Amino acid sequence: LTLNAGLAGGADTILIPEVPIDKAALLDHVSQIYKENKCAIVAVSESISLPQTGEASTYFTADGRSRYGGSAEAIARFLSESLEVDARHLVLGHLQRGGPPTAFDQVMATTLGSAAVDSLCKGKTEVFVSWDGSGVITV
Repeated sequence: LTLNAGLAGGADTILIPEVPIDKAALLDHVSQIYKENKCAIVAVSESISLPQTGEASTYFTADGRSRYGGSAEAIARFLSESLEVDARHLVLGHLQRGGPPTAFDQVMATTLGSAAVDSLCKGKTEVFVSWDGSGVITV
């Protein structure tokens, strides 16, 4: 999930449990990206081994079960302290909990999908459809 989200979202670095974290390489890479772009996006899997401890970040639920969680916050803190930059974290699951789609959302999605298929049927490629506030446009 983190790998796909990082690739789709254009992350500069993707931290997944299958690839051990080299602290020095991570700091060097993020520092370089930050210097070039004034920001860096790091996608973090909850089950990574943290560079600070070598262990995954976990917490206990109210019923006493252990869960992965807090890795993004820990990585943000690590980068902030190590590189002396403002690093923040965002939990994708929290961002995605925006509620069910409205009727307008559903109609717009269907309209855009239909327009995309129409464009393909007309032989148009390397274009995308968008909503300009009043209707569909092809760009």
